[in-house]
Amino acid sequence: MLASKARALMQGRLAVTRDDIAAMLLPVLAHRVLRNFEAEADGVAIADILHALREHIRPD
Repeated sequence: MLASKARALMQGRLAVTRDDIAAMLLPVLAHRVLRNFEAEADGVAIADILHALREHIRPD
C-alpha cells in the first residue's frame, strides 16, 4: 500500500487507484513468491504467477 500511495503522489493524486495497486504488485511481491518444484520444472516465471493473480483479483 505504501508503494501505491507513493506512486499516486508522484502522479499528483492524493487517492490510490486500482491501477496504482496493480502497477506495484510485481515489484513489491516478486521477492515474496516461491515456486514449487513443478512450477520450476515447467518454466513458470514468478512474473507469470503475479500477472495471473492480478487478473484473478481484478474486478470486472
